[in-house]
Amino acid sequence: KYTPKPGDVVIFARNGRSHTGIVESTSYSAQKGLSIHTIEGNTSTDDVARRVYSINDATIDGYGVF
Repeated sequence: KYTPKPGDVVIFARNGRSHTGIVESTSYSAQKGLSIHTIEGNTSTDDVARRVYSINDATIDGYGVF
């Protein structure tokens, strides 16, 4: 199981569409487990936004690593 690193691209699949974001950081808490913090555009508006996802989020398809 891969743990994303800052700068990785996270790839999402939602409702038959693809979306990407940039991993800003990861965090761990006993309650939530591992989370990834992303920077994304066009999430719900035309703005750039920070988002947080569980590493187990079903919409995450994978990561692009450079």
